[in-house]
Amino acid sequence: MTIASPWQVRQNYLQASEVVSHIYLSVSSYFDLDDAALKDFAKYFLHQSQEERKSAENR
Repeated sequence: MTIASPWQVRQNYLQASEVVSHIYLSVSSYFDLDDAALKDFAKYFLHQSQEERKSAENR
């Protein structure tokens, strides 16, 4: 079994989409805090993060 190098795995993964995905994930984590109490916002931003990641992986 051949293992791909990190460069080969990430060559089609767009850096901008990765950054946006991490931003959405951070915002989701913030809204998921007990003192923020905005769970629907957390779900929305988590979903957006996943969509951005999928979009980047499919390009």
